[in-house]
Amino acid sequence: MPDALRLQMGRIREAAECFGVPTLSQYGTEADDLIATAVARARTDGVSNVCVVSSDKDLLQLVTPSGGGTWSGVPIGSTNVTVFDDRKKLMLDAAAVRHKFNGVEPAQVVDFLALVGDASDNVPGIPGIGPKTAAALLVQFGSLENVLAAAPTMKKSKRRDALIEYGDVARLGKQLVVLNSDMDDVPSALLRGLPPLHPADLPHLRPFLQDNGFLQLETRLYIAREEIAARELRRVSP
Repeated sequence: MPDALRLQMGRIREAAECFGVPTLSQYGTEADDLIATAVARARTDGVSNVCVVSSDKDLLQLVTPSGGGTWSGVPIGSTNVTVFDDRKKLMLDAAAVRHKFNGVEPAQVVDFLALVGDASDNVPGIPGIGPKTAAALLVQFGSLENVLAAAPTMKKSKRRDALIEYGDVARLGKQLVVLNSDMDDVPSALLRGLPPLHPADLPHLRPFLQDNGFLQLETRLYIAREEIAARELRRVSP
């Protein structure tokens, strides 16, 4: 974690508490693994819809595939999992994932990232394998292991040689990308969190907004509402 972000974590937790947003953290556990575990518990509990808000590509492996089945050993069931990319303002379901990655299914996202690399997770990928090539290989062969197994039989090329030479690098990269959805030491009640609260039920929110200079947000949440209520009271008063 960058030092600049580490210094802000206390203030971020304070903001979440003041806004009534449930938070979950566990020392020594990756946030992505906590998210994956929460999704797996939701599927086990039969929750109908789950939306993960993130721009991280590796979380797209959680998206419900079109054909059902299992994810990381957990039955998909009737739970519909989508990912909302908060940077691009896009809602990604299985069809959107296929469109984004040229035919790659949500379950193949880890294989795709192992082939092309992902700098945010220190996954190096295979030199010379770009997104279009990786997608074409996965559409044809189905998985990273199948691609690597087929590499020796491919026509001689730099791509073939790279797949053979860096196959173990890609396998290691996949291990880094696959999420752990079986965090048994995380209580289910903690994963479910609490429903968001109305500003009137958040006594610390307004002082937090004032102390940190969020004047426009304070106006939207409080002052405008108070002015409307005052005008209404004057209108109905004798």
